[in-house]
Amino acid sequence: MSGDRLAKFQEAYRNLDLLPLLDQRELELFRVSYGEEVLEELQQLIEDDDTRSGKTLFSGHRGCGKSTLLAEFGRRCQDSGFFVVFFSIADL
Repeated sequence: MSGDRLAKFQEAYRNLDLLPLLDQRELELFRVSYGEEVLEELQQLIEDDDTRSGKTLFSGHRGCGKSTLLAEFGRRCQDSGFFVVFFSIADL
């Protein structure tokens, strides 16, 4: 396979990897917008929780955008002054 063709194949293969879109460049290239309504609803859940141990469960099929949504939401929370910790269960 020629060098140019191989490079294009490798790029296409990487683009199909179903890893969370965590950095801003990846978000700009690949994300599908959830819309402001979803992010505002999540923000309201956090603000309305009067306990120190509030929990919200996110579930869905692999690759549907859970981690991407949470990364965007986490950035917004940081911008609003919340302390946010990013981690993956895969890192444990």
